[in-house]
Amino acid sequence: MLKVQPTHDKELLNRLSEEIFGRAFPKGVGYVLYEGSTPLGVADVVAHPEKSEIVSVGILPTERGKGYGDFFTRVIMDRLSGVCRVITAGYTSAYYLKFGFCEKAGKMEIRSSELVFPRACQK
Repeated sequence: MLKVQPTHDKELLNRLSEEIFGRAFPKGVGYVLYEGSTPLGVADVVAHPEKSEIVSVGILPTERGKGYGDFFTRVIMDRLSGVCRVITAGYTSAYYLKFGFCEKAGKMEIRSSELVFPRACQK
């Protein structure tokens, strides 16, 4: 079973971030995607009531192409939509267009109230 949990386990965050992004995790708290008890990915998120940002979302190289990244990103967007007015992704990506995001100043952005979820997860 897949689950997403916030953690301040800096050793785990750093290990995942090094393997996925080639650098240490930049903050003290992050989100981790698990299948059962096995960590598969890490996300760096900045949450504020007015505007929140998805800084990065990554899946271990050995687990890519299985839909985990899409699931993880959808969960992060859903959680942020419940706590902020605007969600941004700190980079441009056509991936976010299907959820209603628009490109704005080198980032992707959407009002939380306008976020839509297509039925099928991307594989």
